Amino acid sequence: MYGEIRSVFRHALVYGAASLTTGLIGFLMIPVYTRYLSPRDYGVLELLQLASNVISIIMAIGFSGAVLRFYFQYDSEDDRREVVSTALIAILTLGVGATLLLLTQTAWLARVVLGKPGYARLVAVMILTNFFGITLIVPLAYLRALRRSALYGGVALGRLVLGLALNIVFVVVLRMSVLGVLLSGLIVAFVSSVGLVGGALRSVGLNLSRAKFDEMAAYGGPLVPASLSMFVLHFADRFFLQRMTDLNQVGLYALGYRFAMMLPVLVMEPFALIWGAAMFAIARREDAPQIYARLFTYFFFVATAFALGVSLVIKDAIKVVATPKFLAAHTVVPVVLVGLLCLAASQFFETGVHLSKRTIFRAAAVGSAAAINLLLNLLLIPKYGMMGAAVATLLSFAALAAMSYVFGQRLYRIPYEFPRLAKLVAAAALIYWASTWLHIESVAASTAARAGLLALYPGLLYLLGFYHHDELLKATRAGQAAAVSLWQRVWHVKRVSESAP
Repeated sequence: MYGEIRSVFRHALVYGAASLTTGLIGFLMIPVYTRYLSPRDYGVLELLQLASNVISIIMAIGFSGAVLRFYFQYDSEDDRREVVSTALIAILTLGVGATLLLLTQTAWLARVVLGKPGYARLVAVMILTNFFGITLIVPLAYLRALRRSALYGGVALGRLVLGLALNIVFVVVLRMSVLGVLLSGLIVAFVSSVGLVGGALRSVGLNLSRAKFDEMAAYGGPLVPASLSMFVLHFADRFFLQRMTDLNQVGLYALGYRFAMMLPVLVMEPFALIWGAAMFAIARREDAPQIYARLFTYFFFVATAFALGVSLVIKDAIKVVATPKFLAAHTVVPVVLVGLLCLAASQFFETGVHLSKRTIFRAAAVGSAAAINLLLNLLLIPKYGMMGAAVATLLSFAALAAMSYVFGQRLYRIPYEFPRLAKLVAAAALIYWASTWLHIESVAASTAARAGLLALYPGLLYLLGFYHHDELLKATRAGQAAAVSLWQRVWHVKRVSESAP
């Protein structure tokens, strides 16, 4: 059991570094964006990126997950290459046709998304960026299937460096505002597409299989409405805020949500990248249900600790990286983070849905949660503004987690360790409550005090009896082994330095 768990988390750490570099563009540019863009510009950029997400979901036709699912269905390398090649041909064909059509409708899309046809040029850049972005879906899924996590990370690092450089040139030097941000994304997507798509084609060739396409379409088809519903859960509140408040509220909420999205970017997505492949490999073991349950406990421990840490320091962080006009964004972050923890649970709870290939259940759960989200946005945003949007997000993801658990357990029973999970949540809630009593003006002193509170989290879990005896024993042995290894290296360096002339 522990061998499989170590393998999953080892690859997840590498993917975590890749996700960190990918997401770093947005985070590292926050000080720049908040100084060279107004909250209104930030709102415009957010709405354009959301429109791009919707188009990408439709054009991807659920093939990212389908590639992994059917790649591992076959043992023959020829069949596996044919799966990848078929998916790549389908994505490229659909992408070219849809992009050409959308480019003829830029003024209409600008009016729908932003309320003004004058933004048509920005929409055109967004559409082109979107095309090159979706062409990356299959090559990146192929790297995950091969467990080429190091190469995956190298690609992400290259994209980060290029993206940061272009953002500095276009936004800071040339003062191109929102257009500069979009042009940076277009160039990065184009360069990445040429390299990765070309590499994938050289590896798998051009082999189209109608039978494999039909299988992947049947599997991925229900994932499209599910992905659209997930988009509603994440981002529909921006459009409600635009209509019921103003673009300033959109910009503030978008900034707060971006900080909360560090949880998916740095914890959930890295785990999901390896989990998409490992889940099906583990399923062949007799003790698979027990491995799934223990993995979820460890994953949720990391996710909860990370969410707690961000919640504790978010106000001080925004004081440092943004101007005072953006400070109010911190209020929504802890609420959204709790919702994202529910989302993390829901994605694990639906393991049985994927193992049984009954993706229609995922579509039903996410669709129902999206409907709940729309209703809550209508009820809460007019009265509470962006805080109403945050609460709607939390309640919707909680509903999704509940439905995912019911459907997943119906298809494949996993003995989740709920008493231990409850201790994780209780300890985090107690520490966060204690932090609300801290009122320190100095950013450095406040951050240090809150970091101290976070350091108490593992100890509080020990007092609550969270850790099992075998886990404490393994942790102790690992610590001792690390200490011995460190001492040996120090001793070796000392001996070498003493023997040097």
